[in-house]
Amino acid sequence: MPDLKLGEQAARPLEAIDSVRTRLSTVLALSMLPVLAFGIASAVSQYYDRSEVVEQQLLSRAELVSKELQSLFLGAKQVLEIARTQPGVKNNVEPACSRFLQSTIAGLPHMGNIATISPAGDVQCSALPADQPVNVFGDQWFRSVNARKDFIVGGPILGELSGEVIIVAAEPLSPEGNMEEGVISLSIRTDYIGETLDIGDGDQELELFLINLEGRSLLPGQQRRKLPPKKVLTTYLTGDRGILSTTGDDGKDRLYASIRLDESDVYVVLARPALSASLPVLTELLADVAALLVLFAVTLLIVWLATERMSIRWVKHLRAVAIAQRRGMSTVRARDLEKAPIEYRELGEAFNSMADAIERRQASLVESISERERLLREIHHRVKNNLQIVISLFNLNARNTEDEHERAQLRDMQVRVESLALAHHAAYQSGDMQLMPMDEFLPSLMEHARVMLEDEDCLSLRPIQTDALRLPMDQAVPLAQIILEVISFLRKTADVPTELDISLRRDRPGWAVLSLTTETEPQEDCEPAPVKGKEEEDRRLRLSRSLVSAFARQLGGHLQAATDLSEVVLDLPLDEDDVI
Repeated sequence: MPDLKLGEQAARPLEAIDSVRTRLSTVLALSMLPVLAFGIASAVSQYYDRSEVVEQQLLSRAELVSKELQSLFLGAKQVLEIARTQPGVKNNVEPACSRFLQSTIAGLPHMGNIATISPAGDVQCSALPADQPVNVFGDQWFRSVNARKDFIVGGPILGELSGEVIIVAAEPLSPEGNMEEGVISLSIRTDYIGETLDIGDGDQELELFLINLEGRSLLPGQQRRKLPPKKVLTTYLTGDRGILSTTGDDGKDRLYASIRLDESDVYVVLARPALSASLPVLTELLADVAALLVLFAVTLLIVWLATERMSIRWVKHLRAVAIAQRRGMSTVRARDLEKAPIEYRELGEAFNSMADAIERRQASLVESISERERLLREIHHRVKNNLQIVISLFNLNARNTEDEHERAQLRDMQVRVESLALAHHAAYQSGDMQLMPMDEFLPSLMEHARVMLEDEDCLSLRPIQTDALRLPMDQAVPLAQIILEVISFLRKTADVPTELDISLRRDRPGWAVLSLTTETEPQEDCEPAPVKGKEEEDRRLRLSRSLVSAFARQLGGHLQAATDLSEVVLDLPLDEDDVI
């Protein structure tokens, strides 16, 4: 017995939206969505945590820079405190004061000058000689030290004695903060600060700014446009430290970290481009999300393929087996069931058992049908032989009578019986004994009918027109009897040359039309069949009409007939299988 190979597809593919695989994948996807959402939320949370880490790293680096500066300024403060304790410096005794101050900054390249200043702002004693009197009363740093009466850092300014841009560290000359004794100040070279501070271990994108509370830059060469607008910056510089992400005056987004130097109005600000700061963190976020999505997709793919391997292919295989058996291929069987899961194995074995039972039943039915057809053929053959005997009896009687009317009647009966014998003979020879091909049976019937008309001059038959219809015996025989009855009646009543036109055509779905129409030629004469008087003719007409109506009712058709049967139209119902 043939087997259907595993994997053969049925004629109509499974609908993807309704497949087990799609539904299982959908359920799995829905069950994984909370995990995926939690993973994405965790990745976003880590993104913000990493962003905070980046900000803290920038702030920590700013703290390191501020500590370096704090150390520098603390050293400047210590130098000032040592210098102001010297009697010559405190009392402005020359040349001892200038010499000591010169020796104080000797070997310290970042210190440009040290000097004492009177309460009126006049430089009294300086490590650098002055060609002319110098007064700093109008400088902001001088006003600040007078106001605070403590150590301050100010600037940047252009030093009048050194000619360099400097930051000024200053404090009262008196340890008690008595401003009547004046101020001692120390100049720190800004170019030295910019060169020596380690702000980024070679990080070219990191930039250092030293600014005061007014937003002024304290280091030379700094691009003020890279800082936020002054209003934003002064608002931001309100605490000791802070982080700000905003747009600079040049229109570029940056991340700023600020640290205020202890006991001063100076802030260390480190700036980094926002994209440079956020790109690694954003890349990690995208990588985390991509990894989750890839894991999600791979899981669905594995489930999809596993479902195909373990379930769907067996469903398709069993479905193809069922479709093949439905189409009559009862020998098709499911195969390779030992490889299938136990549920599909049991279902496949049930399919095979059912197919075996159907095949056995089919073989039994075929044998039974063959026996039935053999018996039917034998019945048709015997009926035909018996009818031949009856026909022979009619023939003998017709030869032994001298009455023409009686001979005509016997000939009519002989033709009718011959039509029955012809029907049984056609059924006996037909491959399908249930249905008779009318395009073969009716022409044969007409040949036998012409025997009945061989001596007639008034009635002739035109070739019959018929479609390829197949009718069962219980329709073919009454139909033939209607045709023969009309021929018999016209044969006996026609007194002028008459031609009978017969056709059987398919009219519309489920219906056929039998049409018998006559055409006469009144100008010509002919010898009609002998009829015994008017009364006999009327009786014959009533009989013929009754027989035609009875046969029409037996066929379940709709009859329209002229009074003299010169035209007969019968609508005949058909089964769907009656048309070839």
